Amino acid sequence: MWEDVGIVRFSPRHLRKKSGENLFKFSRQPTHFIFGFSMAKKKPSSGESPATQLSFEEEKEKFMGMISDELAKRDFKSPEEANEFLNKAFTGQTMGHSLAEWDTRPPGKLDEARDILNRVSDDARGVTGRSYAKKALKVTEDCMEAWDMLAWSYQSFRKIEENLLKGIAHGRRLHANLIAMIDGEHGLWGHHECRPFMRLFESLAELYSLEGMGEKEMEILEQMIALNPGDNQGVRGCLLNKYLQMNRLDDAEILLARYPDDIDLGIVYGRVLLELVKILNSDFDFEQLERKMKGRPLMLASFGQPFAKAKRLMKEAIKANPFVPLLMSHPTSLYREAPGMFQFRSPDQAMIFIHDHAIDWLGSLIGWIFMEAHFKQAAVEAKKLPLPMQEAFDQLLDELDEIEQDPWQDIILKQGAKPQ
Repeated sequence: MWEDVGIVRFSPRHLRKKSGENLFKFSRQPTHFIFGFSMAKKKPSSGESPATQLSFEEEKEKFMGMISDELAKRDFKSPEEANEFLNKAFTGQTMGHSLAEWDTRPPGKLDEARDILNRVSDDARGVTGRSYAKKALKVTEDCMEAWDMLAWSYQSFRKIEENLLKGIAHGRRLHANLIAMIDGEHGLWGHHECRPFMRLFESLAELYSLEGMGEKEMEILEQMIALNPGDNQGVRGCLLNKYLQMNRLDDAEILLARYPDDIDLGIVYGRVLLELVKILNSDFDFEQLERKMKGRPLMLASFGQPFAKAKRLMKEAIKANPFVPLLMSHPTSLYREAPGMFQFRSPDQAMIFIHDHAIDWLGSLIGWIFMEAHFKQAAVEAKKLPLPMQEAFDQLLDELDEIEQDPWQDIILKQGAKPQ
């Protein structure tokens, strides 16, 4: 058993159907990209949407851009004054109503390019998406969303990478002045106009992750942190796990030191995984531990040194969100699409964490066993949460129980890479 303990390096492409069909395909949806497949069956699309009604995400982006412009052209004396303006102007209004009343900006080439992209239905990719992306880029190459759509319209890794890199290179030139102003706290994500550019980095990191190119993915995540030190884009947890996979523990420590009071679950649970990897690298006698456990991994939670610090950190992590261990062990939790938003300590927050980090924990067998050993503690802590959260968790379990698939953990362990 313990000779297999280590960090497993593989990508989500190792999830396959019973028939052996590869679930991974170079296709991309506007929401969280899971494993190239969705549990929900969708009707084939003809390509173009019947109307150019804004999606929620697009309307939100336009609304935030309008808010940013409105704040920039007013000389507020204090944050309280700015908040007072926002409350009076927008409280009780829908985004659509607010845009109709306040968005007096004349449409420019970027708006024209985005309108072209908005004609493409969510299901339409490939040649259709490529055609519209190229039309949008002819209007203006400043449209980062068009570079992203163009890239993912291809099946070839080389073509996807090539177009994402082209878009990033153009974005660097476009935002060169803002990039030059980055300091230790303020980054590009705070500038609304830079967010599509930053999302191209996320898209490229995702591509490298799917290809199992960990070093490349890590480099892109590091670039994202450099361009956005505050990381309100939320990639630091993924970077931490990459450092652990590569056994770059010094870099992991440095990263954690930059965010000492972080409540991001990737960091909170990542601190536990770091301690476990340190134990793996020590001269600890795992054979003796295995004999004491006698095949009962739950006993791991009762052991003292050298697990004392890891146990303390796990207790803190469970308080931050107790649903993580409960859903991590569920056999179908990775088959359900991750939610687009969440409330702290909620099942939805745990589901996003699992989609981002479950494979990292399964890749470290001692990490997985340690997580399983704290299942009961997590269940007790979950019972202390408000009743609506408990009911949401029960409803989620009902949905997961209806999914008829082999346990995702078994599939990955059988077809994933060997521990290194």
